[in-house]
Amino acid sequence: LADGAGWTGDINVTGGKLILSSFYSAGADTTITVSGDGELNIPEGCKIPARRLVAGGRTIDVTGRYPVSELQIPGVTGGGEFWVGNELYVSPTGSDDNDGFTRETPKKTLQTVLDTMCVEGTTVYLLPGVYSNGVTRVGTQKTLTRVVVPKGVALVGLGDKSEVVIAGEAAPVEKQVANTHGCGEDAVRCLYLKGNATIRNLTLTQGHVFTDGYQNQSKNNENHAAAASAVTDSSNTFIDCIISNNYANVGAGLSYATLIRCRVCCNVASWYASGAENSSLYNCIVDHNTGAYPIHHCGRVVNCTLGPGNSQDDCRYSGTAGRFYNTLMMSYINVGTPPSPVDFYRTYCNYAKQGFLEQGVPAERLAAPRMRRPATVPRKQ
Repeated sequence: LADGAGWTGDINVTGGKLILSSFYSAGADTTITVSGDGELNIPEGCKIPARRLVAGGRTIDVTGRYPVSELQIPGVTGGGEFWVGNELYVSPTGSDDNDGFTRETPKKTLQTVLDTMCVEGTTVYLLPGVYSNGVTRVGTQKTLTRVVVPKGVALVGLGDKSEVVIAGEAAPVEKQVANTHGCGEDAVRCLYLKGNATIRNLTLTQGHVFTDGYQNQSKNNENHAAAASAVTDSSNTFIDCIISNNYANVGAGLSYATLIRCRVCCNVASWYASGAENSSLYNCIVDHNTGAYPIHHCGRVVNCTLGPGNSQDDCRYSGTAGRFYNTLMMSYINVGTPPSPVDFYRTYCNYAKQGFLEQGVPAERLAAPRMRRPATVPRKQ
């Protein structure tokens, strides 16, 4: 196969000799099978990613790197490596002529790497820079997406998270809806996640989504979650990320995710859900978001600060799904239906809307946690 060739199906070598190139892309779900008199040759210096290798009565499908010389499988020859669950590198200043297997030889086009070289368990490392090229239309959505992340893939920024940026984009001027900060048909959100993805040490910014009217209350998977959308799959995790300056009618930030040590700041929703929606947050800061309910229909909110800079109510949820632990809420609380008396643990609320306490939340649940007195250190004589 020629250098750079791609493949979308399985490969069966039953006779003759197949030589794979130095940056052959087998595809996310490709199985390479060698049987009969077939021979698979991976030349020295070549690194071949695929889903699995079946040869010589063995199946290699556990995440790792496998030098051919160490495999010692009949019918598999050469001095290169076979990779499962590989690690890849991408940079805005890289080259698609590179193999993408080292920090020194990064690929350039992130979406191509995700589409053609990744399997579940792959980690794609992003070098510093702004990733703002290319778009994908998911299905028939009127919102475009900068990066679509396959199931089970991790994106990890290298260096300072503020310097590894995935940027969305406003809709074309002629398609923008008034008073929505650039939202409209063909606006570009930052990420679309297909499930069980991990996003670490990145900044997601300038995401925009489709809307057909100012404060249109309708919500579907094309007009919310400007930073990152997962529709209804909450298996995705964001760690040490900055979610800022994203814009939507409903859901300016993230939806259906777990956030750990993230900053959700300065996002704008024309209607509501300006920060995180249908998500759980741990050790996060949520502040300076514009639009109602920066946290909307939350799961668990643990060790977080909901700052005074949020323009409207800190949170809103219905039923008893929400749980707040050791959290500082410096704006308002609002609820759709009476919450359970056990919804708040060691959580301080600066102001609860009138009638909130009458809906079943004991006042002691909304008190500041006790502060332990520091131990006395003997003075040095």
